[in-house]
Amino acid sequence: MKKALLSLIAATFAVGLATAGSAHADEDGFFVDLTDYGYGDTSTDTALQLGYAICEDVQNGVPQQATLDAIYENTGDAVDVADAKFLYKAAIVNLC
Repeated sequence: MKKALLSLIAATFAVGLATAGSAHADEDGFFVDLTDYGYGDTSTDTALQLGYAICEDVQNGVPQQATLDAIYENTGDAVDVADAKFLYKAAIVNLC
């Protein structure tokens, strides 16, 4: 269920995602965090699209709450506010 929801999130953020991650990005750490949280069955591409879209929002000065709202509002009931905050933090810590 979470895998399908991450696909929806990634599709939502994919618009405008044109830059690759920075050289210091820790994609392995990002995947470890996702797996530990219960998103281990998510495709690599989907997870990275979401993570780097979050980083792009940060780089473009999008307020954190706006990004959290977009994640939460575009995933349905199975992803709650805590999940959105986790995804945001995991991207910031590992990819941005």
